[in-house]
Formats: sequence, structure tokens, C-alpha cells
Amino acid sequence: MKQPVLLDHDGAVDDFLAVMLLLTMEHIEPIGIIVTPADCYIQPAVSATRKILDLMGKSHIPVAESTVRGIN
Repeated sequence: MKQPVLLDHDGAVDDFLAVMLLLTMEHIEPIGIIVTPADCYIQPAVSATRKILDLMGKSHIPVAESTVRGIN
């Protein structure tokens, strides 16, 4: 049985790499991704996340914008 994972990231470059790594793990089932505007502008970060999902053939995974502002 795959482990369900809900990923929350703040749109920094290392987080995009984490999304790609997560998508390659066979024992993980990503159930969604949340983008929190902490180290990013929310719209470009959400767009980049969706493009990564499309590139990796996982466009069915939902992406949500957090309404909570990350403190940085």
C-alpha cells in the first residue's frame, strides 16, 4: 500500500526539486500539493508546480493556493 502524502511548499527552488523527487518515489501516493506564499509570489509558484506535474505526467494531482501568508 502506498503512503498518501499532502505536500506543502513555499515556492522556493528547493521545493520544486522536492516535488519532482516526491513524484519519483514508488511507495508514495501524492494526494495534493499546497503552495504557501512565503518565499514566492503565489501565482508563478502555482504555475511552476502545475508545469512540473504536467512534465512528469501527474497533472491529475490537485494544486491549491494557501490563504495563509507564511512569515519570513
